[in-house]
Amino acid sequence: MHPDTQGAGLGRRLLQECERRIRALGGTGVYAETSGKAQYVSTRRFYERCDYATGAVFADFYGPGDDKYVFVKKLG
Repeated sequence: MHPDTQGAGLGRRLLQECERRIRALGGTGVYAETSGKAQYVSTRRFYERCDYATGAVFADFYGPGDDKYVFVKKLG
């Protein structure tokens, strides 16, 4: 998302709609992944603010020093 549009709530609304649709189809959880690079700190914080837990971190997954973060949210 372009920095000028961050913080307006669009990402949260899109994520909530995805979660709603997953529930409607009988899904019980969501997995999201992102890079561990410093430039993705805001992305990782976004998932944490949306009640996603860090389910796994794979060291050097994308390359040396670039971990893969997998976030998990159980849908009730």
